[in-house]
Amino acid sequence: MKKRIVSLLLALVMAVSLLPVSAFAVDVDTPQDDAPVAETQTVPAAEQQNDENTTPDPQTEPTNTSDTVTFKVESPKGADAYIDFTLQNSTSRQNIDSATGISSYTTSVSKDTPISVTAQIKGYDNVHYRFVGWQINGRSGVSETVDGYVINPGNNSSYAKMYYRSDIEEHKLLDEYVFTALFEENESGQPATGQVKLVIDLTEYTGAISGSLTPLKTNPWKIEAGKRNEIMIGRTFGLIEEYSQDRLYGTSPEGTLTLDDAPKSFYWTVTGLPDECILTDFDTGTVTAQYQRNATKFAEVFTLTAGTLTFNQVRESYFRSKYSKDAWSGKTIVLTPDFNALDQSKAFTPVVTPDRADKGTVTTAFLRNNGSASSSWAVTATPKNEWYKLDYVADEAGNQFASTDGKTARITVTEADQKFTAYFTSAIAPMYDETNADSVTVNVTISNDGIPLMGDDGTILANLDVTIPYFDLADYGLSKYYRYGTEFGWGSYNNDELIERPTALHAYIYLIERYYMGLPADQCGRGTSGILDYKKKTDVLYMDGGLAYNSNRTPALNPTGSATSLYMKQFWGHDENLMYFRNHEYPLMGKGWGSTCDYILLSDGDRLDVGLFTNWDFYKDGGFNQFSQDAYTVMAGETLTATTFKAGTSAGLDGESPALEPISGLKAAVYDANWNKIGDMDGDGAYSYTFTKAGTYYIMATDAGAKTTAAHYAPATAKVTVAGEPEKNADEYYQIKNAADMYWFQQYVNEQGHYDAKAKLAADIDISGLDWQGLGENINHYSVGNSVLGYQGDKMFSGEIDGQGHTLTVSFTGSPLVNLLTGTVKNLTIKGKSEAGTAFVRYLLYNGRIENCVNYASISSGARISGGTVAGAFAAAACKGPKLLYRTTGIVNCVNHGDVQTTGTYAGGILGVVVNSFQGNFTAGTLGSSDYKVYASIEVTGCKNYGAVSAVNSNAAAGGIVGICWMADVAGVPLADCENHGAVSAPAGGTAAGILGQQNSEQQTISRCLNTGSIFGFTAGGIVGYCSGGAVTLIESCYNAGSISGGTTGGIVGTGIGELTNCYNTGDVTGNLAGGIAGSHSLWQYPNTHNYDVGKVSNCYTTGKVMGSSDNATIGAAVGKLHTGGIVSLEQTTYRDFQVYALEGICAQLVGQKSENAKDVTAFKTAAELKSDAMLTTLGDAFKKDAGNINNGYPVLVWQVSEACTDHTPGAAVRENEVPATCTKDGSHDEVIYCTVCKAEISRKTITDKATGHKEQPAVKENVKDATCTAAGSHDEVVYCSVCQTEISRTTVTDKALGHNWDSTTGKCKRCETACDHKWTNGKCDTCGYTCQHVGGDAVKEKEVPATCTKDGSHDEVVYCTICKAEVSRTNVVDKATGHKWDDGVVTTQPTTGKEGVKTFTCTVCKETKTETIDKLGEDQKDQSAANEAINLINGIGTVTKNSKDKIDAARKAYDGLTEDQKKLVPDSVLKTLTDAEAAYAKLTKPGTKPGKPSTSTDTKKDDGKTVKSGQTGDAGITLYLGMGLVAVMAGAVIVTRKRKEN
Repeated sequence: MKKRIVSLLLALVMAVSLLPVSAFAVDVDTPQDDAPVAETQTVPAAEQQNDENTTPDPQTEPTNTSDTVTFKVESPKGADAYIDFTLQNSTSRQNIDSATGISSYTTSVSKDTPISVTAQIKGYDNVHYRFVGWQINGRSGVSETVDGYVINPGNNSSYAKMYYRSDIEEHKLLDEYVFTALFEENESGQPATGQVKLVIDLTEYTGAISGSLTPLKTNPWKIEAGKRNEIMIGRTFGLIEEYSQDRLYGTSPEGTLTLDDAPKSFYWTVTGLPDECILTDFDTGTVTAQYQRNATKFAEVFTLTAGTLTFNQVRESYFRSKYSKDAWSGKTIVLTPDFNALDQSKAFTPVVTPDRADKGTVTTAFLRNNGSASSSWAVTATPKNEWYKLDYVADEAGNQFASTDGKTARITVTEADQKFTAYFTSAIAPMYDETNADSVTVNVTISNDGIPLMGDDGTILANLDVTIPYFDLADYGLSKYYRYGTEFGWGSYNNDELIERPTALHAYIYLIERYYMGLPADQCGRGTSGILDYKKKTDVLYMDGGLAYNSNRTPALNPTGSATSLYMKQFWGHDENLMYFRNHEYPLMGKGWGSTCDYILLSDGDRLDVGLFTNWDFYKDGGFNQFSQDAYTVMAGETLTATTFKAGTSAGLDGESPALEPISGLKAAVYDANWNKIGDMDGDGAYSYTFTKAGTYYIMATDAGAKTTAAHYAPATAKVTVAGEPEKNADEYYQIKNAADMYWFQQYVNEQGHYDAKAKLAADIDISGLDWQGLGENINHYSVGNSVLGYQGDKMFSGEIDGQGHTLTVSFTGSPLVNLLTGTVKNLTIKGKSEAGTAFVRYLLYNGRIENCVNYASISSGARISGGTVAGAFAAAACKGPKLLYRTTGIVNCVNHGDVQTTGTYAGGILGVVVNSFQGNFTAGTLGSSDYKVYASIEVTGCKNYGAVSAVNSNAAAGGIVGICWMADVAGVPLADCENHGAVSAPAGGTAAGILGQQNSEQQTISRCLNTGSIFGFTAGGIVGYCSGGAVTLIESCYNAGSISGGTTGGIVGTGIGELTNCYNTGDVTGNLAGGIAGSHSLWQYPNTHNYDVGKVSNCYTTGKVMGSSDNATIGAAVGKLHTGGIVSLEQTTYRDFQVYALEGICAQLVGQKSENAKDVTAFKTAAELKSDAMLTTLGDAFKKDAGNINNGYPVLVWQVSEACTDHTPGAAVRENEVPATCTKDGSHDEVIYCTVCKAEISRKTITDKATGHKEQPAVKENVKDATCTAAGSHDEVVYCSVCQTEISRTTVTDKALGHNWDSTTGKCKRCETACDHKWTNGKCDTCGYTCQHVGGDAVKEKEVPATCTKDGSHDEVVYCTICKAEVSRTNVVDKATGHKWDDGVVTTQPTTGKEGVKTFTCTVCKETKTETIDKLGEDQKDQSAANEAINLINGIGTVTKNSKDKIDAARKAYDGLTEDQKKLVPDSVLKTLTDAEAAYAKLTKPGTKPGKPSTSTDTKKDDGKTVKSGQTGDAGITLYLGMGLVAVMAGAVIVTRKRKEN
């Protein structure tokens, strides 16, 4: 019965399915938020990005169209120029569109507010164009005043200016100002009158170039290999200027150009000089012909030495009167390197191979021979892709040759076929932090069909900060997903070191346990939840409480696959249709290589967006949405405008994360802190909302098809902090309690102009999400203080920030905490990172103070000054200036722990640079107060640095405390009581030191400072790297204990000319010019005199080793070079003593090289002598005995704490003399306790460390016998000790036969090529899935409907496959009607003379009959007619019944009435019919005979004698046939039923 019902239902379904879909269509309302969405996913798995698997335009602020001014610049097409606009001290560079020659710059300003604008043109093609001046609104040449503004187009000047006149009260700006740059075109490219074209022709040179050339008033000249480099110079732009009627002066390009890969010696050829210009031969100094090679000078303009082209800045005084302007005008001077005369034979050839072929390839090219000892070769690498770069090339002895550009390196080859290895490294920063972490706090959003979900406890899973603990995945049986280390922080695992830091897999486990299964936080991450078997039917709710889906016993979590290829089969009780992004990016493992959740290491502050989707095609055109920021801060009453973007679900064609694209059409709304909706946002693509009340809010933009199967996008969410005015205490300090308060304070200072405001922190605050602009005017330019630009010093922060010991966590980009400081920052700690060159103050100005502060933030990038860019933890730059009585600008008692690294010029652990002023000198009148006095007064005292400091510019200066002090005509900055413990380096050249990297002031005092950090630089010193401040400079009572290395290196100073007294060094010193106290101690020339002096060195000693970095190094235990260098007369030079004592054995000589007049008072001393009381007497009162043994008994400075203990203070026990225990053998160590005051040993105890026992590492496979498809295999699972590699256990494991891995395309096993013994169903093999390639047999007929004589029939012609027996084809064929096939006919009515006869024909197929008329007999055939009448009556008897008597009697009567001749005409067969009928009737009528069915007709004899059968089948036959058919039907039903059960 059930089967019948099912059959009926199936039939009904089939019938309904034939109806059109429109029959069921009705109007349906969109589901409400609380309406459940049915989940009916049963389709195959979709592609997935991870497990299962453009930079946004800047936000445009509204423009006040009623108060705007447009500055438009016009330039000839193709001029390739750009314009610098300086508007109210904010410089904006606008490139000229070379196609249109027009650039516009619109700004919103008050038209009644005085402003200044300067337009400048640079960088144009001055070979084909000559700039001749400006027009402003059609005016040119002469300046004039219009509406209170001076319009000054200039005359042949690169500047056009518009500035207000202070003596006019009313100023009015027009709506538009058009600056038109005027050029003369030079189509020939040849110099015109008054111009000179300078050419450096490098078409034959394709190697590397270093250095740069900078013509006057232009940008550096770009010199390129392989091309002819041209520049037009003349008038105000370079080499030659018209000075008078017959004389010239000018400034040549300045700088040095070196062809790095050229031979060691080659020639420059110079052509095109004026005829009267002479050349001086470099070798002989004799006057030679104009085109002499190896020329060195002409007109003092540039120097040509072997391999290097140096331009000297030359002005009018160097030109002789004979060099007239006409001689130079229109000249083209060409300089060409000539390599042809050199021997290019290769002394030695290297063999260079990459460290790994999968990272890239390398080639080599010969450069030059260095005599007969070596050859120089260039190694060029082709990295696999842009994720790799060349690091260095090393020979087998370990000598390294670094690559500076990531593609090339130069090596020195010293023997034939010398082997080198090229080492590649990562060209990108690590993608993941591979250090251990107990936990991380991340921001999580989990959504379904575009709407965030609600957790089991009611938590809204949107923009939710969650702390994820690290736990052992083995507790969940997931150890195969352990995260191991990589080579570069990305790529494949390259070691077995387990990274104990949470991954995204840890996060998913924790989040499901916490918010899906509903476990308490302390129960999550323990491995006891049974998460992998959790199949409870669960209603998963949207954030508004509506049903998202029911899990229907779907597992909570089901990770499958292998390590780094994890496939999330089920997640959150959902199928595998999920995606996830980290920090709004498709997470990658390598270039074009997506990572899975077990690989993704998390860090504090990471964002995890997880999207679940019903639509399996979401990955094709969907993705993740985001706002332009993750967090916004606005003031109460302010309108927030947020822009939306999307990122696709797969990596881009370049292998990177998908680019961001703007997206519109979303539904954006505002929510309160508890995610209750409070309103919709206006707009499309950019959404706005005005916040009226302070507090915390969220905004969210969702897919228009959210909550339906049309949803393709995960939602965008962001946090909004609305700031209100904080509390104010009785001292007028604002109480800053949170990030909103900080934002309010910033706006209060900057936007409302309260630059003297004061604030105190009342809590630790994280402002890393704020758009922080810095307190005070946001200036990052060396022109700070230039009143011409409208800057009057009234926008400096002169107030106070008192941290009260609290911490700010920051993520600064454009600006630090304070831009310009003349006030105070104190008692504050900063953590996080800053890309603004400093964490605290960009420019420390005039009486600004930073006191008792601590920095942990990493520092990068830099602030701009005239010498380049600069970075420092507490201040990037500080300058002299007005000083309030009793107040000094300075940084006092501050400690830095963050790394300070810049690609710029100067870097300091505390302060980057000290300068006179940034531009110009302020006076008391400028600041408007008679209480100010103008003089330099800056101090840096009591500061410590523990961070690494690095500046990578080739002219860098890096210092542990201060990078460089550059204060002309005034005393330097006092540096006292400072310590450096961090590494300091200038790796690309320049100077480095523990305290002051470079000292350029004419006076400088450094007192009571120490360094323990390692120092590296071209010039490097423990206290000062390079000192050029003159003999009046003083370094006193300082010591160094760090290692010093580089070029010119010294324990106290690298290169010094000032006084050193009461200093000592214990650190090792290595360099090419090296000394224990100074690398070089040189002469100094008094300004504007011919007198020389040298600083006195006294009361110093050194114990550190001094080593040379090369075989020809100049080194000395005390000093490398002493007083050597200048050639001066004895009468004009004052030599002073150089008094240093050095420990025996630290170097072979005391002084490496010295002048004959040097007063060398140096001596080697034994350790005992240096530690003696006599040495203390010799060194003087600045030293004392090392009573506390802090310096191994050597004398220490009086300010150092080193006192003998009368009552030791024990410190923590330390381990010494450690003999490590092995797995099987005990070890030992000494536990030693030292006095924390005097460092004396108090106690020592030897401890036995028990054997550790073997530590099992994961089992490995050995003796592997691979299983085949049909035969089992085996392997040994061997466990080794991870420490000593001893075998701990070995287990033989049987590996089951693999079974065939059928290939459905070939029908063979992929492994063993065995052909399948197919079992066919509908042409497809049930075993291997192979689809039969049919071979048709002979067609057979089926479903035949025979044609009749009058009606068409039909049949199917069917072809079956001879292999699988499946039907190949079926054709229905129509069989035409056959037509009747008539027999010869039978006369059924004989003709007579009075009546026609009838002849009846019968179809031999269908038995249908037809008749034909037989003509009447003629009158001459009367006998036959009579006979025929009798015959007709006999044939008319038919079947004999009891009613046949009359017919029988009539027939008998007619026959008997015939004559004898007529009877002869009656056939015997007819007569027999009569007699048979009579006999049959008699039998029927015979008494006692039972009635029965009529008998069938007997055989009747035809005329021709043949027997004709006539009759019909009886009822019994019909019954028999019906019975047989019924049996056949029932048997067929039984067979079909059994077959279905089998299937």
